Amino acid sequence: MNANINDKITAERANSWYQKTLNNAFQQNSMPENANTRVCVIGAGFAGLAAAIGLQERGFNDVIVVEAGEVGHGASGRNGGFVFGGYSLSTQALVRQQGLERARQMYQLTTEAIKTIRQRSETYPFDCQFQSTGVMLADWFNRSDKLQEQLQFMNQQMGANWEFVAREQLRQEINSERYYDGLAEPGAAHFHPLAYVHGLATTLQDAG
Repeated sequence: MNANINDKITAERANSWYQKTLNNAFQQNSMPENANTRVCVIGAGFAGLAAAIGLQERGFNDVIVVEAGEVGHGASGRNGGFVFGGYSLSTQALVRQQGLERARQMYQLTTEAIKTIRQRSETYPFDCQFQSTGVMLADWFNRSDKLQEQLQFMNQQMGANWEFVAREQLRQEINSERYYDGLAEPGAAHFHPLAYVHGLATTLQDAG
């Protein structure tokens, strides 16, 4: 059963747009049977590779990354590629759970993470098609008042720098009449997620 599921995932992954548009694939090495290391990172997805390259950037090179499948095998290599602040939990819910000051600090960590990803995409020799064009939250319920509330909350409480986009401008930018007003997060970005994880893995391997 598990083997069949893994085979299906592998087949779907091979047919994905990300795989078909991956220009420089990481050449995965098998790990020696007996390996000694101070740090062993389990999983070559976003979290694992970020941990490993964070150590490497700080001069710590005694690290091994192990992966049962392939680099970016799961969601790290097959997501929408949007790079923006926040969590799956809404910021309002985060405030209720953690309190305003703690929630603000946690949100700021995610915006710092955007800067780190941008810096790595510029520093290391791999092309993940990083586009610093921002991300748009488009409203299809025609509730401008709700957008204004969200804008005020994010900018005043979370320290964000969002912008209100009137419907005429939004519809011109996205070439659709389906949506109304929008909120733009100018510091956000978009990239090729599979190319990013393959690039990080190649960088780590080249560094030993």
